Amino acid sequence: MGPRTLIRFFKSLTLVTLVASCASFDTPIVENDEHPFPEAMFATVSSLAYQARSPAFTSSLVHYRVGVKGFRRPLPVWYWKRPGAKLTFVLLSGYGGTPDSSVFQAIAENFWDQGFSVLGLPSSTHPDFSQAASSKRLPGHLPRDLKELGEALDDVRERLGGREPDLATTRWALAGISYGALQTLQESLAATPHSSLRFEAYVAFNPPLRLSYAMSRLDESFERGAPQHLTPTGSLVPSMASKIHAAQTRQLYWSETLAAFSQEELEFLLAWDFRKSLLRAISWTSQDPRSLSFGNYLQTQLLPSLNPPLTLDQWSALQDLKDPRNPLESTPYPPSVLVFHSLNDPLSTAEDIGWLKQRLGSQMQLYRQGGHLGYVWSERFRSDLRASLSPLNPMPGN
Repeated sequence: MGPRTLIRFFKSLTLVTLVASCASFDTPIVENDEHPFPEAMFATVSSLAYQARSPAFTSSLVHYRVGVKGFRRPLPVWYWKRPGAKLTFVLLSGYGGTPDSSVFQAIAENFWDQGFSVLGLPSSTHPDFSQAASSKRLPGHLPRDLKELGEALDDVRERLGGREPDLATTRWALAGISYGALQTLQESLAATPHSSLRFEAYVAFNPPLRLSYAMSRLDESFERGAPQHLTPTGSLVPSMASKIHAAQTRQLYWSETLAAFSQEELEFLLAWDFRKSLLRAISWTSQDPRSLSFGNYLQTQLLPSLNPPLTLDQWSALQDLKDPRNPLESTPYPPSVLVFHSLNDPLSTAEDIGWLKQRLGSQMQLYRQGGHLGYVWSERFRSDLRASLSPLNPMPGN
């Protein structure tokens, strides 16, 4: 069963308009039980099955390397230009991610199909950003990450203005996936914007409401699986490496690939990939993923480097939107915010997601299944996103 066949499992059930000005009722949980891989980890990994559908979208991509002020090396920028677009989405990557990931491309193509241009940067926690921004900078502190992202966005627009004049006249919206989604929500609530861009809308896909919980889950999953799945040198055991190779080279169909892994293995691989991303982002002396957990990174590297240094509790209060010590915890969300989430996201608790849904009501689309961004290639999601964003840029046929 190939990706196209898997995609046909999804049928559009209904269109739900999520813009708050158009509805005052609470959005129900969507029973998307037609997902062929409903378990959280299988659904999460199924997002890798996404492949761009439109040759025009693929060919619209222009790569730039922009010399951002204060950066030690040029910043990679992805720009999907949509002819006639009046609005551009800035799309933020997940932790350690870049715009060439399948999940990022799925969101970008959905925006592009609806008539928007898309501007993508590497995550502030990716080495292309973190190691270029400052010799003393360590990623993972949300206030500082947002400040540097805002400054970089302003500089990118200014420096590309001569080659891409549309960037000087377009309207703007902000969106993000995972950690980028958390950044998007934080920016929507900020008393003082971090960028001079004036965003008309904010769209967040699976934000981890408590970053401290998400990172501890990843650390726990890694430690639980490392003795079984890693060799004494820290590399993956041959059986795991061969299954990954088969998946990456498409030697197996996606249904067979998922069947080859247990949920425990997939949970470990998600944590393993995150741990490798962390080590690359901070240029750690050892690339053995066992050499530094995120918890140890916080305590021994990041928190002491801040000015002034923070305790773990103080850091959590600034990152976690649900923390009552966070001044943003009780701040009302503007009607321009839209959130898409999965009730079985492994990086959030159902209680956390329910708390956010209570706050947002009809501005949140909550899927019962989908894991962490595993719904991105479903027809249901495409339909919901199209309906929710149509007021921003009505296009013929949308």
